[in-house]
Amino acid sequence: MLALALAAVTGAGLKNFTVNNSYKLYFDKDFEPLLAIEKIEDDFTRNENVMFILTAEEGDVFSSEALASVEWLTEQAWQMPYATRVDSMSNFQHIHADGDELVVEDLVRDAPLLSEQESQRVRDIALGEPRLVNYIVSDENPVTSVNVTFHLPGEDRIGETAEVIDYANDLAEQYEARFTSMDMRLTGVLVMNSYFSSVAQDDTQLIMPILFAAVFFGLWLFMRSFFASVMTTVVIALSIVSALGVFAWMGLKFSPPTMGSPLMILTLAVAHCVHILVTYLSELQNRSPQERTRAMGESMRINSSPVLITSLTTFMGFLSMNFSDSPPFRELGNIVAVGVIFSWIYSITVVPAMAQLIPLKPHPTRDHTSGRMVSFANVVIRHRYVLTVVMIALAATLGSFALQNRLDDTYAHYFDETIEFRQDADYTDEKLTGIFPLNFVFNTPNSNGISHPDYLRFVESFSDWLRTQPEIGFVSTYSDTIKQLNQSMHAGDEGYYRIPESQPLAAQYLLLYEMSLPYGLDLTNQINIDKSGTRVLANMHISSTQTVMSIKARIEAWLSENKPENIEVEVGAAPYMFARLGQENVMSLVTGAVLALIGISAVLIFALRSLKLGLISLVPNLLPAIVAFGIWGLLVGRVGLSLAIVLGMTMGIVVDDTVHLLSKYLRARRERGLNPPDSVRYAFSTVGTALWVTSIVLVAGFSAFMLSHYEPNASMGTMTAMTIALALVFDFLLLPVLLLLVDRKP
Repeated sequence: MLALALAAVTGAGLKNFTVNNSYKLYFDKDFEPLLAIEKIEDDFTRNENVMFILTAEEGDVFSSEALASVEWLTEQAWQMPYATRVDSMSNFQHIHADGDELVVEDLVRDAPLLSEQESQRVRDIALGEPRLVNYIVSDENPVTSVNVTFHLPGEDRIGETAEVIDYANDLAEQYEARFTSMDMRLTGVLVMNSYFSSVAQDDTQLIMPILFAAVFFGLWLFMRSFFASVMTTVVIALSIVSALGVFAWMGLKFSPPTMGSPLMILTLAVAHCVHILVTYLSELQNRSPQERTRAMGESMRINSSPVLITSLTTFMGFLSMNFSDSPPFRELGNIVAVGVIFSWIYSITVVPAMAQLIPLKPHPTRDHTSGRMVSFANVVIRHRYVLTVVMIALAATLGSFALQNRLDDTYAHYFDETIEFRQDADYTDEKLTGIFPLNFVFNTPNSNGISHPDYLRFVESFSDWLRTQPEIGFVSTYSDTIKQLNQSMHAGDEGYYRIPESQPLAAQYLLLYEMSLPYGLDLTNQINIDKSGTRVLANMHISSTQTVMSIKARIEAWLSENKPENIEVEVGAAPYMFARLGQENVMSLVTGAVLALIGISAVLIFALRSLKLGLISLVPNLLPAIVAFGIWGLLVGRVGLSLAIVLGMTMGIVVDDTVHLLSKYLRARRERGLNPPDSVRYAFSTVGTALWVTSIVLVAGFSAFMLSHYEPNASMGTMTAMTIALALVFDFLLLPVLLLLVDRKP
């Protein structure tokens, strides 16, 4: 009753369950690159957008029908909630001269009525305009875009984002029904944010029932007891509810990484129950049904210590994730660590209580299983010298490939190719423009300093150089606008497509242009309020973190060589943030893993009351992760943000098998007075079957993450499952022979 009351109190926090759907969730609030991008967004317009990608299925996007579709969508997009700006080919503010008068007007008006000659004029202007090409219109493909910028109030970002995306999807349906010759896709920051939450929830709803069913029927098949599976399932459910409830009470928001925590708790909670129930059922074989209490008492006597130790080491392993520089991975570690403690509490309270209320009957085939484990132990003992050489050589060979791994991630590909956003983002990146903005702000010491010719020439020079970089798809810069104004004010003479000669002249052109712009299409996305600085906005193609760091280094080198001393530079970009986070996160997590190893080793030495055996236990606990990373280096070679947490996380898990084997080995040596070979046989006969069953459950549980559409979770699950499987191999084939080599006392 007390356990159920605890579950009820903690689980009540689930009413506060919320999800964070912003890509910024991966960063601490005081992370310098995040602060930089937020300052830029405060000084200029935000980069929160939805981009409608339109493709003409026949011909190009300059036909009257295609232009009419763009014009219609542009008008409708202004009605979207929280929309502050709409940029498209139809409302692009075309600058030209009419005699001595400057004319600024929409590039397209009354599109359905355009003649073929007028459509050709639009085409010529659009494809010759650097402010449009490879952003609003492609110069190679029949693709154009309508980009909508938003300013969300921020009171309920999930609800506000959902409102925008729902409206966008409705608008897309209307568009495709009205313009059947056009294809539409959606991309942009808000679209990506919406997928962060929806994919995480969909994954949980898909994987959790499958895993629950697999665990339930797998345990039923192994233990030959329906009610034993029910008990285990109850403990799993209570552990998950309590762990998630505690963190919901704390007001934490769940995210794609933390949405995997229930699956981890599910798999980890199984092990405690299996060990207690297997021993209980074994004891019942030698007792009458009326002696259930004594049988459970003996099971608890045998298992209480190893179950506590494994809970503590697993707890410490997941706590090492607090060294991560990324908040959601710290939260994932904490949720699962707390879940492990709850599973320990419920397994030593709920399982014994239910066992007294529900009659369990042992199955005779269990004796045959124990016999097979003894036969396996005999093989290991007989070939111990060969196994020692083979296992160490295999570990050294495969482990050496761990050095082939390189830190490289592509956060645009966090969603797999079945996700529509991933498909649309890749399509946009290939056919039109890069989808990730890089922000460069160049500030002068004085108000109106942006009109100085030297400043404008510097911005022009940087923008021209940036366009030559292969990773950059488009560059938006004020220097293009002022050059176009200068040309138009000189009767369209192409010789004047250059920076104005004087600061007063450039300031006059800017004032005249701003007065001509319609509502919502001003220059606040490029120029700050006091006109002391401008923003150069570059769209970067989808790139790995290695490529991002390469372009970053090149940009820094160019600025170091060419930037005037009186100009200050601010840089803000999501790709930069992820690249830097990936680099810093690895070293932090390695530190956490080392400290976790020291702590776990101290616990084992104290619990086993043997320095020698405590040190020996490190070998089968360290090698699985090293070999797993070696196999990964051999087959994949790229380690991303999520894989960096595997080392510390799995260290606490793989210790479990070692603890149970060593505890049974020591029980045979100390209580039964058996020699080392017979102690190995005893350990395998009593706990061997439970170990491979719990390992299968753990491998299956973490392998279930491979079903995830969120690539970091899928990779993490794959690596963790591989590490746990290897841990079982080393515990069964290497640990016993090490014990026989070191422990030679009769």
